[in-house]
Amino acid sequence: MKKNLREIAQFLGAELIGDGAVSIEAVSNLDNIARNSITFVQTEKDLARAESSSAAAIIIPSALSTSKKSAIKSDNPKLCFAKLLGLYMPADKPKPGVHKAAVIGAGAEIAKSAHIGAYAVIGEGSKVDSGAVISSGVIIGESVYIGEDTVINPNVTVYKGVSIGKRVIIHGGGVIGGDGFGYAKDGDSYYKVPQVGNVVIEDDVEIGSNVTIDRATIGSTIIKRGTKIDNLVQIGHNDIIGENSVICAQTGISGSSVVGRRCTFAGQVGVSDHVNIGENVIVGAQSGIPSDVEGNQVLLGSPVVPIMQAKRQYGAFAKLPKLIIKVSQLIKRIDDLEKRLAEIDGRK
Repeated sequence: MKKNLREIAQFLGAELIGDGAVSIEAVSNLDNIARNSITFVQTEKDLARAESSSAAAIIIPSALSTSKKSAIKSDNPKLCFAKLLGLYMPADKPKPGVHKAAVIGAGAEIAKSAHIGAYAVIGEGSKVDSGAVISSGVIIGESVYIGEDTVINPNVTVYKGVSIGKRVIIHGGGVIGGDGFGYAKDGDSYYKVPQVGNVVIEDDVEIGSNVTIDRATIGSTIIKRGTKIDNLVQIGHNDIIGENSVICAQTGISGSSVVGRRCTFAGQVGVSDHVNIGENVIVGAQSGIPSDVEGNQVLLGSPVVPIMQAKRQYGAFAKLPKLIIKVSQLIKRIDDLEKRLAEIDGRK
């Protein structure tokens, strides 16, 4: 694909600087610049690298006044870069139709524009809406709804009664709607609590590889609109994850917890059960959340505390070995002084 810089600026709704006739044939990042390509920078240091490269043009932040190369100025260069990647390298979409090796249950509704891959299984009474892609090896249980333009990648399992909205992406190996981890103590053994609820995934959610989202005991486990979930995340039964939240790899959220809108959990965060977390909370990696958390905070540690407090605590931990040595020396000096005082008292 070839477009000139003026066309690209119009596509992005951004300001053009320099020669609008410059031809752009590709999109590159700073570490792998192709000829006649456009790249993006976010700092003045990166701008110097881009200006000395073979890139034909640069997307620069609005805070930078100018560029030695023709440029596009934007408040969000990374977003512009993402949009151009989609323009120049659009994702492949398989042709509509049901593969002859797919298994379609009785009463299932498959839109004509949907794609059902080889060895996929669509359960009885399920519905796959227009433009949806069900890849090879996907198992869809009974009475499942798959919304428009949703893409379910190979070897995902979607259990009975799950509802998935529009433009959702689920990557390989995910399990949506497996039983929640619920048991009642019965003497020395455990009685399984039937998990009779479902999972609701709203529009524009993306779910990474090997993510598990458990069905509710009663009611729904809900992943709300726009949320992005990284690989290897566990979402427990009856959890509610708020709109436009980001849950990074290996995070585990126990059952019946509520995460507010626009929260961000870094990798390996652990959340206890029945916890309420407010809006706009950022939690650092390997942190633990044992109880309710108010919104609009940046937290770190296990248990979590405000990040500045956590930094002071970590600073104190780093000093502990030297402090222990000094305390040991002080104790020894006190012991010596007590012995000397005892000797003096004995002489009297």
